[in-house]
Amino acid sequence: MELSKREKLWVFWGYLVIFNGLQILISIGYVIIYTLDYIKENGGFFASDDLLFMEDQLKEYLTLKTPVIMIVSSIIILIIFYLILKKFLKVELNKFLGTKELKVLSIVGFIIMLLGNYFISSLYILLGIEGNSANQDAVVDLLVVSPLLMSLTVVLFIPIIEELMFRKVILEYFRKWGNIIGIGISSLMFGLMHVITGDIIFLPIYVIMGIVLGYIYLKSNRNIYVPIVAHALNNLLSVLLTLLIG
Repeated sequence: MELSKREKLWVFWGYLVIFNGLQILISIGYVIIYTLDYIKENGGFFASDDLLFMEDQLKEYLTLKTPVIMIVSSIIILIIFYLILKKFLKVELNKFLGTKELKVLSIVGFIIMLLGNYFISSLYILLGIEGNSANQDAVVDLLVVSPLLMSLTVVLFIPIIEELMFRKVILEYFRKWGNIIGIGISSLMFGLMHVITGDIIFLPIYVIMGIVLGYIYLKSNRNIYVPIVAHALNNLLSVLLTLLIG
């Protein structure tokens, strides 16, 4: 089922402005609250010597609040998406639940992503590249802070939000120049979104993930729940391994 132009605009700007904007606004609110409390506790405005100490304390404070920030912004944007896309989401869900092939395709996509990740990780080891992307490290740290909130966000909410944005809007927009162009550009944008902190060396991991999700999306006759489920399974495995091993 195709989204209308209005619905696509809601997803696009909702993701960029509302979802990401809410995270920024809530973070700013926490910074203001923390700063006011800090000033109050220190009997007035603080000296410049305190700035470095305050900066470290503020980073730690925001880390503790980030799981709350992420789940609140995720729930709000998903409520908006549901109100705007209610009919579309119900029709697509019924097709997915009623078609065995679509569910199998989600699992196949998940397995292919695992194999792709294993191949890239093995290549990194051969090249002497160690560690994980900043995005992955951040998720691991936040899972330690709040396992429940981060698990809900990463496994249930983020796959829905990202698949609507990168597959149903961006891939659909660029596929008018061909499916390969649509998958390629949407996968590159998906990858860049996960390495915006400068760890570009890990871009291939996310681009391959995006290619697989884009392929199974088109293969499923563009049913959005196929990449959503595959994405969610991938994130679930990552979360479980982090909680069990970490």
